[in-house]
Amino acid sequence: MIHTMTDETYAVNLTLEEKGKEKEDMMILIAFFPDVTGWPEL
Repeated sequence: MIHTMTDETYAVNLTLEEKGKEKEDMMILIAFFPDVTGWPEL
């Protein structure tokens, strides 16, 4: 997971209010969102 961390994903992960497994699942989705969408290179 450390290889997917950027300033943007770190900031978004800090704002998550979920707890436990739900938070972990959200963090994984957020980490791989830029890879799937090509963001922020667009």
